[in-house]
Amino acid sequence: GYHWLKGQTLGISRRALWTFLEKQEHLQMSRNIPNERRKGGPTRGNVGHVEIDIVHIVKSRLSDREYGQLVELFDEKLDFGQRDGYILTVINQITRYGYGKFQRKKNATETASSIRFLFPIMERKHKAPITHCYSDQGKEFLGQVKEYFVRRNIKHKLVARGAHVEHYNQVLQRSFYRCLDMKRGSIKSCLYQAVDIVNNTFNRRLGMTPQEAIDDLDRAKKRYNQTRDQGDRD
Repeated sequence: GYHWLKGQTLGISRRALWTFLEKQEHLQMSRNIPNERRKGGPTRGNVGHVEIDIVHIVKSRLSDREYGQLVELFDEKLDFGQRDGYILTVINQITRYGYGKFQRKKNATETASSIRFLFPIMERKHKAPITHCYSDQGKEFLGQVKEYFVRRNIKHKLVARGAHVEHYNQVLQRSFYRCLDMKRGSIKSCLYQAVDIVNNTFNRRLGMTPQEAIDDLDRAKKRYNQTRDQGDRD
């Protein structure tokens, strides 16, 4: 076909011919239909699944007074230059209810200490033990953190990204820095207020707030599993 067309058309190339032929309907119909991207994810039958992540505190968003409070909170000078501290966040996958805790360093030792503090609070709030934990592949979630999970018989899975906790972090950071800008108390008080704001913010996927999901777990489980079929984006 190309040699015939070359004799009829000046300067035609094989690439130009193939580009034209690819656009023809009969060739398009002969190609395999690509597999549809898998949406959603596994459903949950209990509230023992949590996600954890670490949020960096932006130094430029802190005043001198707030920075002093952060140093006093850690009871020593911070040695990270522009990196002045972190917040460890934990969120339940079904209810989207979460907590945050200031953390001085981004390492396994500090992370394990924060987890030992937050996990019992999360379990008391949901009245159920934590059985699975999901985190990114950072080194701060290895070492002593792994040892804690083994000791507690919690299955730890490393994932590329925790969609639920990352969305939670975005809302938490906006609320946290807004509280600081409005001078609504100390840096510690502003974190508590931000956590409370997020936990009482309407979640369109659940059709309720995380606090309401805690109060009506059966409805929250049903709604969560429905969104997994539709493809969750929060």
